[in-house]
Amino acid sequence: MGLKCPGSFFKNVIAAELEPEIRSRIPSDFILYGKIPAGRLLDEVGARGRRIGGALIAPHHANLFVNEEGAASRDMLILARKYSNRVRERFEIELEPEILIVSPNQWL
Repeated sequence: MGLKCPGSFFKNVIAAELEPEIRSRIPSDFILYGKIPAGRLLDEVGARGRRIGGALIAPHHANLFVNEEGAASRDMLILARKYSNRVRERFEIELEPEILIVSPNQWL
């Protein structure tokens, strides 16, 4: 309560939808009820507590993006793209935003 945030920024990944080669590289303890929490993947690439402008990834949950200091939507999107790229580079998994991004040009 009291946080200015969109909730979870990225959707959890359904493990069964991953290519077997990619899934085989994911530690089994990452998979919960058939899903890989996006927050776990983001945590593994160092997202917790990172910020751009007023946009902050919560220090207690790597999939919780918070508007702490009047962040512009651009700040949020740049921060999200930066860490989703890191997840893609490390795990070969493309995170999908769970939030509705109004202008498709905004998803950098």
